[in-house]
Amino acid sequence: MPKIGKYELRSRVLVAPMSGLTDLPFRRVVNLFNPGLIVSEMVAGQMLAMGKADTLARAAGGGEIDPLVIQLVGCEKNWMSKAAKLSQKAGAALIDINMGCPARKVTSGMSGSALMKNIDNALELIVATINSVDIPVTLKMRLGWDIDNLNAPSLAVKAQKAGIKMIVVHGRTRCQFYDGKADWSAVKETVEAVDIPVFVNGDINNANDAIEALDKSSAAGVMVGRALIGSPWKLQEIISAVDRSTIPKQLNIKDKKNPYNTYVIKSLPPTPIAVSSKSSIEASILSEPGEYLFFVANKKGSHYFSKTYNEHLEAVKLYQLK
Repeated sequence: MPKIGKYELRSRVLVAPMSGLTDLPFRRVVNLFNPGLIVSEMVAGQMLAMGKADTLARAAGGGEIDPLVIQLVGCEKNWMSKAAKLSQKAGAALIDINMGCPARKVTSGMSGSALMKNIDNALELIVATINSVDIPVTLKMRLGWDIDNLNAPSLAVKAQKAGIKMIVVHGRTRCQFYDGKADWSAVKETVEAVDIPVFVNGDINNANDAIEALDKSSAAGVMVGRALIGSPWKLQEIISAVDRSTIPKQLNIKDKKNPYNTYVIKSLPPTPIAVSSKSSIEASILSEPGEYLFFVANKKGSHYFSKTYNEHLEAVKLYQLK
């Protein structure tokens, strides 16, 4: 398995940071499937350094998610330095720098993928972050700002020289946002430019996609993101394919009678069961005794509630489940 600093990954499948999605509840769920790393949602370095409550919540996970990976975004080295120190103090084992977010509200402030237009500033942020902590720092980026500026390989070389321990490349430019298809083959040039592990990201929706992405990019592994929204168990088949070269039968738990998208997962190993009512939850538990967790899969992801049914009863009221 690839090593990131002193950490040998338990899988070559990583879970991507997704703003508003990879909150602590979501990360608790995907952690059951033992991916290599689970990256927090994007945390604004300046807001973290200023102690904003909602920002602190995005960085939560110390003591629960191991290793804890906090992704920082920003455009000023002083704030990134302070945020990195706070992240390590909060329990982060690794820090990831965001140079891949395409959102206008991020790039308009010269953060995220906009940093790929200003390599000098990007390197200043990288160096400042690395020099502020004694834990590994990684980097997530895109192929470049646009089709005429595919500078991921050159940035990767400079980032490695500065001390970055791992790179993830999304197979699109910033100007593509999420249009079209991720170009996994284009990531190969970055893989070949550096000696540190490079992971391929973008449009990896199932086990077959993961194998194809690895074949085309020659990457050390894959990072999976949007495919897990509401379906975190997809990690099971992807990890099996990537790490053990076997593709299990895909789980199909779609249920037209499940308007609130509430699921029960029986562990161990995690097995999802779609439910459409409180009575069906009770029936599942009575027929197959064991340890369960409960969550609702909605547009914002998969929200963990409890490992006990009694504690879950109050939570389901929020979704009017009867």
